[in-house]
Amino acid sequence: MKIGILGTGNIGATLATKLSAAGHEVKVANSRGPETIDVGILKNGARAVTAAEAVTGVDVVIMSTPLGALPKIGPLVAVLPEDVIVIDTSNYYPARDTEIGAIEAGMPITPIGRGRVIAGTDVEAALQNVGIAPDFTYAKPAPDSDVQFVHRSMADGDVYFVNNRINRPERIEARFRVAGKVPELWRADTGETSPLDYRIENGTTVVSLDMSAEDSFFVVFRKTASPEAMSVTRVTTH
Repeated sequence: MKIGILGTGNIGATLATKLSAAGHEVKVANSRGPETIDVGILKNGARAVTAAEAVTGVDVVIMSTPLGALPKIGPLVAVLPEDVIVIDTSNYYPARDTEIGAIEAGMPITPIGRGRVIAGTDVEAALQNVGIAPDFTYAKPAPDSDVQFVHRSMADGDVYFVNNRINRPERIEARFRVAGKVPELWRADTGETSPLDYRIENGTTVVSLDMSAEDSFFVVFRKTASPEAMSVTRVTTH
């Protein structure tokens, strides 16, 4: 992946070294010019460039600058192609940055350029506030129910690894932020695959899952869903 990083502070420098070490093609820039970038940041293959060069011809732009610098780099980001992903890791420090009155006044959402700063520590609530549903949720059968997940988007679909962390069977109704595809249950230990009950609602797919104690498996979305709801003979997953 081609990645441009704006900023060489603690966050930008760490991202540049780790992403380039992972094999990505990384360009990095700061406000002082490419000749001022520490060679240690470039040790894994990242290239020092100007800010304009850093955002040209890349798949992802990561902004790791002081919050007060965002208006200066806003024009660079404003003209990016629509398919370029922009990630902002900037933090607001009043002692370092120019004070932003709206943030100091405690406004829950503050527009900054084309983005927004959302006050608080609840990431899921912040995403819901901008209309993004949780990636995975489920109705807890008991207060101590604990089902965890990992999601990976593939070229031909989406894969969720789902794990029951409790030493007892659980029956849950899970919601996946995928729509238009049929869920299938895949077991890595046996190679078994099986269909699942599902219905599609408001951009999510609701799936009934029977999980044995400390059970884990993959829920895979590949095939086009038609119809938008289906019931199958329930299969106990172990």
